[in-house]
Amino acid sequence: MKEEQMIIEMYDVICNARKTDRIRDYFSEEFEEITPGFEGKGPEAFLKRNEDFFTSAGAAIEMVKVFADTQKPTVGVYAKARFKGKTLFRIAGFFEIKDGKIVSHKSLHQQ
Repeated sequence: MKEEQMIIEMYDVICNARKTDRIRDYFSEEFEEITPGFEGKGPEAFLKRNEDFFTSAGAAIEMVKVFADTQKPTVGVYAKARFKGKTLFRIAGFFEIKDGKIVSHKSLHQQ
């Protein structure tokens, strides 16, 4: 499977899973650049769509990253929020993709 196609499939799977997982799909500019055809689904769109998840804690998003390991069907999602100048929480999710579905999911929540 081509690297770009694999990442696009992972993107679709995570988007479909966002309503059932605590991990939210915030994608970095770099990720958006290699997934053409997802207009309206960039970082700003995800922040707007999911801002209640963060603002309910009075937090502001400081950084969002997505990274893919193309040697294995795994995607990681990382978000960092700040509240009154201090790091409030980090969210990291690791999804293993098989046949277009999430087959395992590990998450890390820190206060």
